[in-house]
Amino acid sequence: MKNRAEKFAEELKNTLGDNLKSFALYGSAAAGEIYRTSDINTILVVENAEPERIKTASKPVRSWTRNGNPAPLIFTVDGLKRSADVFPIEFFDIKDNHRVLSGRDYFNAIRINPKNLRLELERELKTMILRLRSAYVICGGETRAVRELLARSVSGFTAILRGVIRLYGKKAPVKKYDTIAACPEKLKLNKAVIFDILSIKEGSLKPDEAATRTLFDSYMKEVVKLRSIIDRK
Repeated sequence: MKNRAEKFAEELKNTLGDNLKSFALYGSAAAGEIYRTSDINTILVVENAEPERIKTASKPVRSWTRNGNPAPLIFTVDGLKRSADVFPIEFFDIKDNHRVLSGRDYFNAIRINPKNLRLELERELKTMILRLRSAYVICGGETRAVRELLARSVSGFTAILRGVIRLYGKKAPVKKYDTIAACPEKLKLNKAVIFDILSIKEGSLKPDEAATRTLFDSYMKEVVKLRSIIDRK
């Protein structure tokens, strides 16, 4: 992963030139926590994001995404400064856990209002519930598809949990297992359910049909419970 990301950074520098102000890894990749199904999240800061100026990065970005990686988030320097109120969950993760591969570190200076964090947590939890329900219907409850759905969703849920920990005034751990363990006891979350889903993501757990159905039901209850808590906070 390190060599691929560093090669990508070099290609972006070569194609964007002075327009590239910063390029960084963030999230689990920056922490060295990589699963078989992990995304490698990146953020690109440019001086000028006009289409003609950034299309020069098309070739390396296409190559990066063809290898299964998400496209980098692309901000201007000014846009980055003005976006923390809209993306507080993501910006907390970027601020607290990033590794700059090219250019300047703009991320340590990000300031985030807790009120904005609570609003995004509520929105993300409600959106997650809708997506999980729809995805479950689409896959028809088929065991393998449900296991894959759980594995895909758990990274997003642990990112939400990091935001919740911060909302309660605590420092959020970087790694997923540590994040789950650090959730405030007052939330009364069933942490064993989330640990099991992480084990599915790792490939160390492959529950049968009945156990998969039970796990999905339990997971939905935990997400709904957390949504209700944040909605009232």
